Amino acid sequence: RTFEEYETEYDGLSKTEIKIPLFGIDGLDQHLYEQYFAANEVLPDYEDVNPTKDTSEFSYVDSRMYHDYHQHGRFVTVLMNSYLYEGGVNGMYFTRNINYDLEKERPFELRDLLNAKNISLERLDELVKEKLKGDNYKGALFPDYESNLDSPALDYQVFYATDYELTIIFNIYQIGPRSSGTLVVSIPWEEF
Repeated sequence: RTFEEYETEYDGLSKTEIKIPLFGIDGLDQHLYEQYFAANEVLPDYEDVNPTKDTSEFSYVDSRMYHDYHQHGRFVTVLMNSYLYEGGVNGMYFTRNINYDLEKERPFELRDLLNAKNISLERLDELVKEKLKGDNYKGALFPDYESNLDSPALDYQVFYATDYELTIIFNIYQIGPRSSGTLVVSIPWEEF
């Protein structure tokens, strides 16, 4: 599903493009639709879109694309990459996750996954902070990055789980500069 370019309140030509997969699982497909189309107030009604062929000078670009999905038992996470450009030198990119519990047929949060595995949020917080002190992250983090990690429930919102590990994703500027890109901390289940 894609929305074409259209004129908006931004001065100039704007483009919003969204591409999401259909998994053939009614609840998950509906949840993805609700997250990316039905709940998106920025998008005009499809009938109100005025397509254009000239895409050379966008003053605003909002692109959300399916990136990958991961599954751990009943827990499915769909990763979406987003890019936003509102002028200037660089656009902003980030990763977002959409989580769905196949058994309970509803979205889930990190706490739900951890509770199902009898793991505390405090233990996860310890392990993430321990990993971030390792050599793999030297020079990639803000000197005061720990001050940005004061609420694990909020700090670790972007994550996915596989049968082997739990991965926390930190978007740019969350704990490191743009030059470090997206930072990823993976923790094997046996370390918990």
